[in-house]
Amino acid sequence: MRWVGLIVACLWAQEWVRDLLHGYEVQVPSGFSVFCSKGLTVLEKDHLYVAIGAAKALQGLPALTQTIVRQLRHVGGPGAQFYSRQTPRGIEIVGEGLTPPFFLRPILAVSPKPLPERYRFLGTLFPGQSSVVLTFFWIPEEGEGSAALDEAREAVASFRFLPASARVPYKEVTLPDPQLGLPFGVLHIPTTATVQGGPFRQGEKYFYRYEVREGAGFYRTDFLDLHTSVVMGGGASTLVYNGQSLRVQPMLLQRPEEFYPVLLELWQQETGQPWQAVRDTSFLAPVFSLGAPTSVPVQQQRWVGKLEARSGQKTRTAFYDLTISYGATGMGSGQYTLQAMLRVLEYPQAQKARYEGIFTGVYTSLQPSPEWSLRAYQAFSRTVAENNRRLQEWLRQRQTSSSYSGSGGSDDFSSEMARTWSSALSDQTYVRDSESGEVLKVHKKVWDEGGFWKEPTFGGVYGTVERGSWVEDELRQQGWRPLQESLSGTFPNR
Repeated sequence: MRWVGLIVACLWAQEWVRDLLHGYEVQVPSGFSVFCSKGLTVLEKDHLYVAIGAAKALQGLPALTQTIVRQLRHVGGPGAQFYSRQTPRGIEIVGEGLTPPFFLRPILAVSPKPLPERYRFLGTLFPGQSSVVLTFFWIPEEGEGSAALDEAREAVASFRFLPASARVPYKEVTLPDPQLGLPFGVLHIPTTATVQGGPFRQGEKYFYRYEVREGAGFYRTDFLDLHTSVVMGGGASTLVYNGQSLRVQPMLLQRPEEFYPVLLELWQQETGQPWQAVRDTSFLAPVFSLGAPTSVPVQQQRWVGKLEARSGQKTRTAFYDLTISYGATGMGSGQYTLQAMLRVLEYPQAQKARYEGIFTGVYTSLQPSPEWSLRAYQAFSRTVAENNRRLQEWLRQRQTSSSYSGSGGSDDFSSEMARTWSSALSDQTYVRDSESGEVLKVHKKVWDEGGFWKEPTFGGVYGTVERGSWVEDELRQQGWRPLQESLSGTFPNR
């Protein structure tokens, strides 16, 4: 969906960020995000952007200044004007009438948030011993972002380039999406690392998950949905983790502290070892919608934070974006939904500084494709519209066949039929891998006619995919396997 590509670097509490791939460290103020683009380190808050980098002045500082001004005119928009002047410390460039800096962050072109129409620009070129230090500010003319300007200047003052001996060589990789037929984005990873990933659906949402492995550590993206229905004091919950439905006890999670035990339990199931939380931070953030529109009034809260946990000599750090929604559906009844987007790092505790520095460079380098975001949002919208149509048709058929569904006694229904109805009413179904024989229960609306596939990299179950579509052919060529499906959990030739 359109907003997925916007969550690249979380809102940091004020702390030092060290990037071994791009060779810098900086103290990031509270509320700022950080990313790398065009050879620059960029900090952003409230539509204020500050970029820091270095360049060689082989032809002299005036020639470098002219080159930079030409590039700024090219990307600044038709109304941009620039002026430069000599200062005691170097050269200053001033601009006005600029459009938003889309060239730094192309995903801004499809941002769901309104953007300032015009920017002011302030750039400085400071000659150093071997190169020229560049500092560029894009400041909204409307005044938005001005409160963050002093904080940004403090961050610039703290910025330091790392020596070449501390840096880790990297390469740029493209993350393909065979379902949509275009790249999800580009990413920087160490030259010795590997990356694998792919798209999947989680309910109506369209996500992209990837994992980077370097030595004994990894960095990956995870997605979690928890749906809880409460009816007159009773309740039922469905947990969907990276596209796979898991059976859980009814639970209502209303704060990050209540979410941590669930996440730690998932990690224990994954690794076979218990995990213990050792440090966490969280704070409230502005809310934006994570799911389909609804006619039921919904109350929402959103937290952004970090959880650090340990298991033996290993450490995991999860940066999370957590939205919890509640909508009343009647007297004493309602719907709770928790939706979490996670960036998870794992590494040996003894090498924490090294791996955090490497993976900081990985996730701050991600440049999501605007075209992918638009296409994914369109797929999400089509899914919502089609599901609504099928729901109405399903309800109409149930109304016309109500006399049948209420007739007969318990002897008319076998245990298989009971499981079928239980699955249908709880929006679940069973799938089986014909090669391994593994049977899983996954989330699926009863009117959804798509199929499920097993992804060769992570071994996860993803769906739904329209049956008979070109996407199935593409997935089959990529090594994905279709899964058998049964509402009752009964499969032939078992």
